Amino acid sequence: MKYIALVFCLFISAAAMAQPHQHPQENNHHHGVHTSAIGIHGMALFAVDGQFFASHMPLANSIHSHQIIFSIEVNATALEQMQKLDREQTLLSIVPERFDLVALMQGKLTEFRADVYRGHFERQGKKQLSEVIIKVDKILLSESLSHKENGFFYHIPLNSRYALAVHRISQLPSYDQILLLQNSEKLAKENLSNTRLQLIPLADQQPYSPQKHHPQLPKGYMIKKQLYLETQDFQVR
Repeated sequence: MKYIALVFCLFISAAAMAQPHQHPQENNHHHGVHTSAIGIHGMALFAVDGQFFASHMPLANSIHSHQIIFSIEVNATALEQMQKLDREQTLLSIVPERFDLVALMQGKLTEFRADVYRGHFERQGKKQLSEVIIKVDKILLSESLSHKENGFFYHIPLNSRYALAVHRISQLPSYDQILLLQNSEKLAKENLSNTRLQLIPLADQQPYSPQKHHPQLPKGYMIKKQLYLETQDFQVR
């Protein structure tokens, strides 16, 4: 009888050990609304008119399922090195220390440390700077991933001359694309002060391409260049 009880206990222990390991912070959500999202949140870096911006690299159906873009500030030494890298016309990315993405979205996280990479940090990128203090200046976009139609872009004025067009990542397969818009006519101050987020149709199921798409842009704007494009992370698996 003791032998049978021992076997039964061992069976129960083995079954418990077979359960998949879960990270509590990755499951602390309800219907897609996360109350915390602690992890390593990789980001793309780009500069417009001398100002650097960070764009969170989202992943669907995870704690990373948010599009967040914000302007940043760094010290003079780091800024000089980042500007030099930016002039090489290559992708820059950062790997921050672990933090809560929800705290960033809520404006509670004001700075963090990050390593700066030439290229994509997960795809043979090369580390260039270590533990740079990144100060969060202004959050320009903070939206959950959508399940709506692809091809619509968030229109985000930066100053009287430039704006961003950021694809609203939607139903998979989708893509993360950021375009730089240039205004031939300087925007009126009242337009810059309009904080209402606008969507403009620029493409479709495929990323914007000047050969394929000929959208009607907001008055005075032209597409100057592409700042970022990611398709691999948004395929149906």
